[in-house]
This record gives sequence, structure tokens and C-alpha cells, in this order.
Amino acid sequence: MPGKLKNSLYFNEWLGYAMKRVTHNVFSFATNLWILRMLGLGDIACATLVSVSISIIVNWVIDSLAGHKGRRRTPYTHSLTGAFIITLLFTIATHFTLQLLGINNPAHITLVTAVLVLLTSLTHLLLDSFTADGVELLWPFKRGRISLSNRRYDDPSLNALFIVLAVILVALYIVSM
Repeated sequence: MPGKLKNSLYFNEWLGYAMKRVTHNVFSFATNLWILRMLGLGDIACATLVSVSISIIVNWVIDSLAGHKGRRRTPYTHSLTGAFIITLLFTIATHFTLQLLGINNPAHITLVTAVLVLLTSLTHLLLDSFTADGVELLWPFKRGRISLSNRRYDDPSLNALFIVLAVILVALYIVSM
């Protein structure tokens, strides 16, 4: 890669966002797999499809819909209140979609969706709390960011740590089947 492109702000910005998005998706996918197993829904194909879909969609919603003001995370989606609102909206949408599709007794699927969306939102907050900017976890009740480290969002070692943890979780999931 030419030195000029490698050192450009555009390249570093793109790499940082891509790496962080991948980290969020991989980590929430791995935790969702385990939740599905604990709920007795351990079919690997179905669990993988559901986990990947929810991880990608929910993480995109958190970061894209009023999720950032410049580089700073907004509390609208990066707080416990935001996580519960996102979960409620996904739960309502899932319930009505299943009813429109004529699926009988959608309550079970709706509940599982709610649990996975909430877990995905919480893992997103957890990972973002390990960055220097942190998250306003208790917004709107209490202002102030919670940060568990002073690392940048695109820190390769921080992202690698959570990706490795996710890979270990997936490997343990597969081995324990």
C-alpha cells in the first residue's frame, strides 16, 4: 500500500470504523449464540442466522440512528435508556410482523427477539465503555460518561481482544454441541 494512502486520514478513519463495527458484530454474535443455547434454541444453522442478523441490524441502528455526533457517541442510543427503547421498538416490530405473516403464537419468538436485541445493545455499550469517550450509561437520569479505559475506539489491541474472546465463545459453543 502506498505510504501516502496508508497515512491518510481517510484510510485511518475507514479502518477504525470498519474494525470497530466488526468487533461489535462479532462479539454480539458470539454472546447471542450462547443465549440461544441457554434458551434451548441450540440448532446451529438457525442460531447462527438469527444471531448474525440481529447483531448486524441492532449494531447498525445503534451507531447510525442519532448514535454519533461527530466522533462522540450520543446518549440517545448509547445509554441504558436507549438500549431499552431500541429493544422495545424491535419487540413491537417483531410481534406485529409475525402477526401479519400469520404466525401463530408469536409471543415466544417475540420474547427471544427482545432478549437478543437487549443483549446486543448491552454488549455494544460494554465495548464502547472501554474507549476513552465512554458512554453516558445512566442518561437521562444522570449525566456523565463512564469509561473503563483510555483507549481509542480504533485501538487494534482492544478490538483484537474482544474479537479473540468472541472466537473463543463460538469455538466453545461448537465444541460443546
